[in-house]
Amino acid sequence: PDYMPSDIVEIQLTKVQDRVSITSVNVVPAPDAKYAGSGTSLIDLKRGGLNYRADKQWMGFQSHIVVLDIGMDLEEIHSVRIDCLEDHGSWIFRPVACEIYDGGQLVYSYQEEVPSKEKEINAAFMEVSFEPRVFRELSVRLIGIDRIPQWHQGAGSVPWIFIDEIIIE
Repeated sequence: PDYMPSDIVEIQLTKVQDRVSITSVNVVPAPDAKYAGSGTSLIDLKRGGLNYRADKQWMGFQSHIVVLDIGMDLEEIHSVRIDCLEDHGSWIFRPVACEIYDGGQLVYSYQEEVPSKEKEINAAFMEVSFEPRVFRELSVRLIGIDRIPQWHQGAGSVPWIFIDEIIIE
């Protein structure tokens, strides 16, 4: 009657049940100084917003490989989730692959499709689930595209990877 329709808004919620206690995260390469996060932004359970320039939660890397060496209590785990930003207009692309290592041995690999067209700005978890196992040394290797695709205005340039949160269960 006297009401006007409003825009539809979507939100992704993540329920964290049996989170593993992370004691340290070593990131290689180091994030760019402009997008270095807040120090604990990978493990503070605070998701970054879509405005990565104003939000100190995001860590940005102009590299197609980012390695996270994670120190944690010796526990059985079954999933790794990493919050990734995608903003093609700003040359930020989601990783297209994730590899999980235990003590240098590859134990699981996950792949996504390389984008074939520009997508809307979004932040979403990349979730890698596997058979439960006890890890001695957990290492997560994120692999992005090595060059921006031909359909993009920055074709041939090195894209960015932006990550914010890592959840291990």
